[in-house]
Amino acid sequence: LERFPEELFPLLKNIKVFRSFSKNIQFLPNDLWELKNLKVLQICNCKIQNISEDIKKLKNLDELIINHCRVESIPENIKYLKFLTYLNLSNTRITLLPKEIGYLENLTTIFIWFTKLEKLPKEIGKLTNLEKIDICLNEIKEIPKEIGNLKKLKEFNLYKNKVKVIPKEIGGLISLEILNIVSNEFEYVPEEIKYLKNLKVLQMQLN
Repeated sequence: LERFPEELFPLLKNIKVFRSFSKNIQFLPNDLWELKNLKVLQICNCKIQNISEDIKKLKNLDELIINHCRVESIPENIKYLKFLTYLNLSNTRITLLPKEIGYLENLTTIFIWFTKLEKLPKEIGKLTNLEKIDICLNEIKEIPKEIGNLKKLKEFNLYKNKVKVIPKEIGGLISLEILNIVSNEFEYVPEEIKYLKNLKVLQMQLN
């Protein structure tokens, strides 16, 4: 299957979950963005390279999962997905997250493995409902100091990136329980880590 049948989508106007695992799919049809009741959109194992700006129409979306695809960027219009709580962009070709991600005030989980992601935007500090950031096996070189604003964050997994400095603002993560910073490039951990009173698991490796 290389394309979704056009006659399919008029029959799906009330569906809440759409999952695709068709490895030969190269394009997402315009009709997909008309599924206004959609809560979960999962696109996996495909040849898709672009996500339409029309994703903004999926205003009720709760989970967005795009992985094992050739997607290189996420549209700025993602900012209109106000009810989004879960974002998974693993095994894609993205290098940056748009700063507009800062508008996703209900986001609780960011899961991004195996990409070329180089940094987190400072706007991530606006996501004050975040509970989990799992960004292993990427190319991240720096963590913005705004990370310290995430007072509800419980798990921060940075395994195998290229981070050279852990910002002292990490001490502001007062709810943090799990911190994994193994296989990065920093030479010391800031003393502010002592303020993580709820920390239960610390995994690290100094270079």
